[in-house]
Amino acid sequence: MIILDNSVLSAFKRLNELRLIKELFKDVAVPAGVYEEFVRGWSSADFPKWIIVETMSDELIEEAEKMNLGMGEAQAIVLAERRDCLLALDDEKAREEAEKGGIDLIGSVGILRMAYESCLIQTKERLKELLDKLAEDIYLENWLLEWVLKAKK
Repeated sequence: MIILDNSVLSAFKRLNELRLIKELFKDVAVPAGVYEEFVRGWSSADFPKWIIVETMSDELIEEAEKMNLGMGEAQAIVLAERRDCLLALDDEKAREEAEKGGIDLIGSVGILRMAYESCLIQTKERLKELLDKLAEDIYLENWLLEWVLKAKK
């Protein structure tokens, strides 16, 4: 299972490549806070039906509220920690918080690399196009771009 933060979910929606997440990961979930963030920016009709929306207990919501992060990010971290599963998020501050809890992380760029290595993205040219489009929305450091483009099938 993978837990998504809204940054990753929205990035793949903008790329028109949500199918990559669906094909790479067996089970995909978001906490209710991420769902709420997503539908504020898009709509409930745009939310993929195959993603599970997890309702958080009051205890878990309180735990998330203690973090100095957005509610969606904080809930995603708490849920991934409780489920002991992979967490997908891009925000540096949120990633630092998740790393404190020993949570396995991946970001949008890492998912693109996985998709290329799994042959879901057919060519390096297409991979580069997706990275360029992603870079319109989030800052990508040169070393990260180089790491992705060195991927082999």
